Amino acid sequence: MSGVTNRLIEAARKAQAGDTGEAAAIVEALRQQHEAALTSLVQRADERAAIRLQLEEVLAEGRRLCEGTSLLRELTPRTLDAISSLGERLSAPLLAAAVRELGLPSEAIEATELIVTDAFHGGAEPQMELTRAKSQARLRPLLRKRHRPHRDRLYRAQLRKVNWTTLGRGGSDYSATILGAAMEADEVIIWTDVDRRADGGPAPGSGSPHNSPFAT
Repeated sequence: MSGVTNRLIEAARKAQAGDTGEAAAIVEALRQQHEAALTSLVQRADERAAIRLQLEEVLAEGRRLCEGTSLLRELTPRTLDAISSLGERLSAPLLAAAVRELGLPSEAIEATELIVTDAFHGGAEPQMELTRAKSQARLRPLLRKRHRPHRDRLYRAQLRKVNWTTLGRGGSDYSATILGAAMEADEVIIWTDVDRRADGGPAPGSGSPHNSPFAT
């Protein structure tokens, strides 16, 4: 699912320029991509139908935001935050479903249920006391039941009592440390797409120094 955020931003820019057809085409391509992933990952028809409904709600929000942007020919930081965050909201239900397919309990959680920020769109700062309280109230019960919560990587956050913000590009890694701090974790492990570990060796169990994940 790499590049989804970039394509969403491209759709927003197309809408700003009045190119509603191109913006709609990008959203439709994303729908098809996520539908293909859903079909591949989830075998049960009823489970697929439930997740498909969630995905369509997110995509419909994206369409509305692009249509509004095109109508006004204006892309505000607030709207760009809302559009660029949609990719994470699409991926979280798919990841949770994939884990459930393995027979493990898993639940997708919106970042807005966990994190509160200041009002700076495009690079918001977390309000840690509020974030800690929300995260612990939402996640502790799941962890006690040994569920595996999959948040939408906290790219999107809730501005206190007002609207939505993002932590900015690269916010996914930042969000992991925010969540780790909020949950008083002993360590935070991030896997991303590079060739080797920080010490130069292959990832554990990969058997190859190439095309392996990177742990930091």
